Amino acid sequence: MKKNPGFQTHYDNLKVSQDAPYEIIQAAYRTLAKKYHPDLNKQDPECARIMKIINESYVVLSDPEKRRLHDSWITKEKWRVRALENQEAREMQETVSQDTPVRNIRPAPHIREPDSSSLIHFFKQMGISFAKRILIVVVFFGGFYLYDSSNSVSSTSGEKQSAPQSSGASCSSGVYTYTNGQPWPQNATVLAYNDQQKGLSTLELDNSVNNQYLFVRLVYASNKFTHNAVREAFLPAHQILLFTSVEPGRYAVKIKDIVTGCSQISEEMLFTEQTSGREVSYTEGLLTLYPVRNGNTHLSEITDSQF
Repeated sequence: MKKNPGFQTHYDNLKVSQDAPYEIIQAAYRTLAKKYHPDLNKQDPECARIMKIINESYVVLSDPEKRRLHDSWITKEKWRVRALENQEAREMQETVSQDTPVRNIRPAPHIREPDSSSLIHFFKQMGISFAKRILIVVVFFGGFYLYDSSNSVSSTSGEKQSAPQSSGASCSSGVYTYTNGQPWPQNATVLAYNDQQKGLSTLELDNSVNNQYLFVRLVYASNKFTHNAVREAFLPAHQILLFTSVEPGRYAVKIKDIVTGCSQISEEMLFTEQTSGREVSYTEGLLTLYPVRNGNTHLSEITDSQF
């Protein structure tokens, strides 16, 4: 990846190229977040500042409009740098043509040391100290077959399946706005946090092969049939959603198709987190949603009042 001379970008902070797709940006964010999470590096107070930079860059690059504006700013900065370089070259040529000795030429004004708050500067200062702990990651994978009466894709043969959906009891009318009346965003977005966000675990929901637009609730298993949610999010078709900083506990995922209003819930999932000496263990979860026809599903149906 070629770094832009003279200015720092959000792409530099996440160590990705400017043409990187959303999946690469998301993967880079996840890698950096795990490596520089303040809870894993309590002896290094600068980690909180690094994490702030990482989060700010991810917020910009994961939003198409913010990313477009940032790209526009980068283009202007490149033109500014090029103009300064051309001006410097002309001035030097004029100086040489006058047979004036060239001594102690100062750097061009756009060349400067990285700001002390920049991510790259922190990498150089603290790259060794972050290797002091050993991470043990407990990973689980799941594939849920999501009900979609409009889909023609059948489930994989041999998979255990529940009975077909009953006569639409779990489907209400479509949900065309979020609970606060705001329209749904264009990209996968966490809309509400109702926890402390102090955990180390992550949960990824992969909707990349499904054409449904989903209202998602991450809930504690102890009150999974109430409206209380730990996180609320929107997951469009063909996108991926990542919950980070999930605290230890037993959870379930509730999903509502915003077009049909059909609601479903996953099996319970256990997230653990332990610290023992230099060892830190936590859970990484990946749930992939697959479309099926005729109501065959690995998700359980729930009513609108249970969502």
